Amino acid sequence: MKSGVLTKLFVLLMALAVASTGCAHTQQPESRIYVVAEDTEGVGSALGSGGAGGHDCDQEFKLCMKRCWDKRYP
Repeated sequence: MKSGVLTKLFVLLMALAVASTGCAHTQQPESRIYVVAEDTEGVGSALGSGGAGGHDCDQEFKLCMKRCWDKRYP
Protein backbone atom coordinates (compact mmCIF):
# COMPACT_ATOMS: atom_id res chain seq x y z
CA MET A 1 0.00 0.00 0.00
CA LYS A 2 1.06 3.52 -0.58
CA SER A 3 1.88 5.74 2.39
CA GLY A 4 -0.96 8.17 1.49
CA VAL A 5 -3.54 5.39 1.72
CA LEU A 6 -2.08 4.19 5.01
CA THR A 7 -2.22 7.70 6.43
CA LYS A 8 -5.86 8.13 5.38
CA LEU A 9 -6.75 4.72 6.83
CA PHE A 10 -4.99 5.59 10.10
CA VAL A 11 -6.79 8.93 10.35
CA LEU A 12 -10.13 7.25 9.64
CA LEU A 13 -9.52 4.60 12.30
CA MET A 14 -8.48 7.24 14.84
CA ALA A 15 -11.62 9.29 14.10
CA LEU A 16 -13.78 6.20 14.58
CA ALA A 17 -12.02 5.35 17.84
CA VAL A 18 -12.49 8.87 19.21
CA ALA A 19 -16.13 9.01 18.11
CA SER A 20 -16.94 5.62 19.65
CA THR A 21 -15.50 6.52 23.07
CA GLY A 22 -17.66 9.64 23.37
CA CYS A 23 -17.05 12.13 26.11
CA ALA A 24 -15.64 9.99 28.91
CA HIS A 25 -15.21 12.88 31.33
CA THR A 26 -18.88 13.90 31.46
CA GLN A 27 -19.93 14.77 35.00
CA GLN A 28 -22.68 12.61 36.49
CA PRO A 29 -25.87 14.43 37.50
CA GLU A 30 -26.24 15.20 41.18
CA SER A 31 -28.72 12.98 42.98
CA ARG A 32 -31.65 14.87 44.46
CA ILE A 33 -34.08 13.99 47.18
CA TYR A 34 -37.65 15.20 46.89
CA VAL A 35 -39.81 15.26 50.01
CA VAL A 36 -43.56 15.10 49.51
CA ALA A 37 -45.75 16.07 52.46
CA GLU A 38 -49.31 14.91 52.99
CA ASP A 39 -50.52 18.38 53.93
CA THR A 40 -50.21 21.75 52.19
CA GLU A 41 -49.22 23.82 55.20
CA GLY A 42 -47.04 26.77 54.18
CA VAL A 43 -47.66 26.43 50.43
CA GLY A 44 -48.03 29.86 48.87
CA SER A 45 -46.65 31.70 51.88
CA ALA A 46 -43.89 34.25 51.54
CA LEU A 47 -40.40 32.82 51.80
CA GLY A 48 -38.63 33.64 55.02
CA SER A 49 -41.81 34.44 56.88
CA GLY A 50 -42.50 30.93 58.09
CA GLY A 51 -45.99 31.10 56.67
CA ALA A 52 -47.18 33.61 59.25
CA GLY A 53 -48.09 36.68 57.19
CA GLY A 54 -45.08 38.90 56.79
CA HIS A 55 -43.84 40.27 53.50
CA ASP A 56 -46.38 41.32 50.85
CA CYS A 57 -44.80 40.52 47.48
CA ASP A 58 -47.74 41.86 45.49
CA GLN A 59 -47.48 45.26 47.19
CA GLU A 60 -43.71 45.32 46.65
CA PHE A 61 -44.22 44.55 42.96
CA LYS A 62 -46.77 47.35 42.59
CA LEU A 63 -44.45 49.87 44.28
CA CYS A 64 -41.50 48.78 42.15
CA MET A 65 -43.51 49.13 38.94
CA LYS A 66 -44.74 52.57 40.00
CA ARG A 67 -41.17 53.75 40.78
CA CYS A 68 -39.96 52.44 37.42
CA TRP A 69 -42.90 53.91 35.50
CA ASP A 70 -42.55 57.31 37.14
CA LYS A 71 -38.77 57.46 36.63
CA ARG A 72 -37.67 60.03 34.09
CA TYR A 73 -35.11 58.99 31.52
CA PRO A 74 -32.91 61.53 29.70
